[in-house]
Amino acid sequence: MTEAEVIELIHDQLEGPTGGGTDIELTALGMICADIEEFGFEAWMDMPPHKVVEGHIEATQHVAEDLLEDLEAMLKQEKELEVMGVSQSMRIDTIKAVSAVGDGLISVMKSMVLYFATQELARLNYEPTH
Repeated sequence: MTEAEVIELIHDQLEGPTGGGTDIELTALGMICADIEEFGFEAWMDMPPHKVVEGHIEATQHVAEDLLEDLEAMLKQEKELEVMGVSQSMRIDTIKAVSAVGDGLISVMKSMVLYFATQELARLNYEPTH
């Protein structure tokens, strides 16, 4: 397969026939597309796993930090309203919120597994034309 055909195969595999891939598939596709754009297709296929992970750790770390900062701000506002005597009909479920952050990080790891499987699929199907 040519580069274009392999890229089409990657999109078909991760987006599905209707273009409605799962969040994990679409995250993997986004990571793959970003790396292909940054490094080129052939260099992407040869990228070792540790380089891929290193490249995406910072983004994952920022997302986790942002989520935790948002939670902290909401809890602070909730406490301030309580101190002012404002009644609240809904309260933040801290356990669920922290669990959601953990679920998000697990989803990123699942996307990385799919990323590497897709990278291997590309290696197996690509036939250079030069």
